[in-house]
Amino acid sequence: MVTDLIHINSEKLVWYEATARYSFNNGVMYSNDIMQWVQLLVIGIGVLYGLLIGMESLNSFYRFLNQKRAKSISYLIIAGVSLISGFAVYVGRFLRFNSWDLLRPLSLFRNIFSNINIFAIEFMVAFAGFILILFLLYVSFSRVMAETSKQ
Repeated sequence: MVTDLIHINSEKLVWYEATARYSFNNGVMYSNDIMQWVQLLVIGIGVLYGLLIGMESLNSFYRFLNQKRAKSISYLIIAGVSLISGFAVYVGRFLRFNSWDLLRPLSLFRNIFSNINIFAIEFMVAFAGFILILFLLYVSFSRVMAETSKQ
């Protein structure tokens, strides 16, 4: 859902116009079209909700792993899940595959492997890092909230 934020870019929410040297707004103009701002809010709420639910799901999985494995192994598994998620986001956003494409695995894998390049690897690693950082922030915030609610 995070990659859906690119759809906002095509809207004209902010633009720059030539102005006098010391004008009060420095040429920054904002849209007065309420539907563009509503679109921003709707996509933003969806992204926020998706991230929260995703982090809670990953946290539940992490707690389950901690019952079965050492903490360091659990973190490695979460890192692996993050890499797989980064790969899945790349495949969905750039290669435009969906889950039903698994019904044609040969075509799917052929297309994926023919489209792997340095950008794909960089994107997967960057998105995995994004997921891991969000996860660590979520876990830290959850702990702080649990401790303050006990007081």
